[in-house]
Amino acid sequence: LFYNISEYDSCEVYWKKSLKIKTEISDSSGIATSYSNLGVLAFIQNRSGEAMDLFLKSLYIREELDDKRGLASIYTKIALIYTERLNKSAEAIPYLEKARQISIELNADTRRAKILINLSNAYRDIGEFSKSNEIIKEALELSRKIENERLLAHCYIHYGADYLKNKGYKLALVNYQKALEIANEAGYVSEFINETALLYFIGEEWEKYREVDPQQELLAEIYY
Repeated sequence: LFYNISEYDSCEVYWKKSLKIKTEISDSSGIATSYSNLGVLAFIQNRSGEAMDLFLKSLYIREELDDKRGLASIYTKIALIYTERLNKSAEAIPYLEKARQISIELNADTRRAKILINLSNAYRDIGEFSKSNEIIKEALELSRKIENERLLAHCYIHYGADYLKNKGYKLALVNYQKALEIANEAGYVSEFINETALLYFIGEEWEKYREVDPQQELLAEIYY
C-alpha cells in the first residue's frame, strides 16, 4: 500500500520491521523478499549502490534456496541498475540472459516477454542492433501469443527506437504509430507520452507536439 502511493518513508519503516521479524523467525524466503523490496525503494530514490547491495543479499539467499522465480526477479532488478543507473548495459546482459532462461524453464511467458524487452534494450545500448532486433522480434511474437497489448505496444516502441538510433526515421515513425494505436485502443496511451511527443516531432505536427510536451522536454533532450 505505502509503495503504491509513494509514501517511501513509511514504506521503508514497514519493510525494515518486516526484515527484523523475518530474521528473528529465520524465514529465509521472507528475508530475501524484504531485501529485494528495500532494494527497489533505494533504486527508486537513486541510491544505486545501496540498491545493489540489497539486491545481492537477496540474490545469495535465493541461490541457496534454489528459488527460480525469485532468482529471475532479482536478476532483472540487478540488470536494471546497470542499464538505468550506471550506464553499463554490457554488464546487465548476463543477468538478463539468466532471467530469460529461468522464465523459459518455468513457462512464464509474460515474465519472459518483459525480460526480452529489457534485453533488447541492453543490446541496443551497446550498439548490437541486429541482436536487439532479433530479441525484440521474439518478444513481439510472444506478446501476441499471450495477447498482452501493453507489452505488444512496448515492443513496437523498441522497434521504433532501434530504427531511430540508426536514423531510419520513416520506419521509426511506422512502429511508433503501431504502438500508439494499440496503446490508445487498450487505454494505455499515457504510458507512452514521450513516444507520442516523438511521433508528432518526427511528423512535424507542431501543435499536437506542444499539447503533449508543453515544456519541450523532448527538444531539450535531442538538441542539448
